[in-house]
Amino acid sequence: MRIEDGATNWGEGGRKLAAEGFDMEARQKSVYEWVRQVRGGVLGGAFTIERHLSAAIIYFMLGDRVKRNEVQSAFDDGLLAPLTFERRINVVMLIAPQFQTEDEVKKFKGDLNDLRTIRNSMAHKPFWFHPELNDKTRCSTSCR
Repeated sequence: MRIEDGATNWGEGGRKLAAEGFDMEARQKSVYEWVRQVRGGVLGGAFTIERHLSAAIIYFMLGDRVKRNEVQSAFDDGLLAPLTFERRINVVMLIAPQFQTEDEVKKFKGDLNDLRTIRNSMAHKPFWFHPELNDKTRCSTSCR
């Protein structure tokens, strides 16, 4: 299947008003539940990574002073709170060369940017599933 805007009900000749051969309501509920679970997993995982990025920034800036809760809270609430996920990634990428090789930094940056792209898509863009039809307008093997 490929992901794009539209409806889930396709058949010979394109979109159909009524599904043939299966309970469309049950199918939609199971697909939508799966989408919610995937979306929730991606967003939850990205949030965890974001918190780890914040912790790395705080520890790099504060060192041992991070043990003082009032200092850490002031830093987290005052400096980091307005930062977007992308900006946190940018700050961490300034710090990363202190601890990683050039190749590791490049890979780390690519991985974080990929995660940011996926996270932003899941958080800000609704999507629907459509089967991929072959030249005979039949469902291709990729959607089975």
